[in-house]
Amino acid sequence: MNNEEKILAILEQMQSDMSNMQTDMSNMKTDISDMKIDISNIKLDMKEGFDRLDFAIKEVVKDIGIVEARIHQHEREYHGIA
Repeated sequence: MNNEEKILAILEQMQSDMSNMQTDMSNMKTDISDMKIDISNIKLDMKEGFDRLDFAIKEVVKDIGIVEARIHQHEREYHGIA
């Protein structure tokens, strides 16, 4: 094999390597795009979960207030202050 053939073989290998790298980069871009979508979905799920939790906590606090008012009313009635 002469020098020209060696150079040609090296150039062909480099071209093949570059083609593989382009494919790998394209796959990585797709993976990153998929991860961005997944992260967006996770953020949305978390927000919805926190919103439901916030609503539930507010309802519990409201219920506790109602129960406290009833207890105070019962105490006043018991002590004849009603």
